[in-house]
Amino acid sequence: MPDSPHDDSADSYDAHDDPLYVSSSDNHNQRLVDLPFDGTGLLLWKKDVLMALASKNKEGFVTGTCPQLPSTDKTYRKWRRCDLLVLKWILNSLHKKIKENMMYVTTSKELWGELVERYRQVK
Repeated sequence: MPDSPHDDSADSYDAHDDPLYVSSSDNHNQRLVDLPFDGTGLLLWKKDVLMALASKNKEGFVTGTCPQLPSTDKTYRKWRRCDLLVLKWILNSLHKKIKENMMYVTTSKELWGELVERYRQVK
């Protein structure tokens, strides 16, 4: 009898469920959202970006559920490649002036935190 689609055994492994999986359609020149973030409307832009990242199973890189691995970890290079991809996608989704000011960050989580810190609305 074939495995059910919800079977958690090793035989039912789906690479798309792995946040370290990179699809052949994923490339660093992509932009996650239609309109680049220009410093206004952070909440809507964040929601849009998080949905796009979730559809690629990469939101954990900015939310912290897929944390940075030690460089000695055997999957560090995979993690770093995916994080750089997410970093580049977000940078591509920023207005040119904001992007220029964010080029010093080294991880997607760091970039996400910087954007939230700088552009959140103060009540």
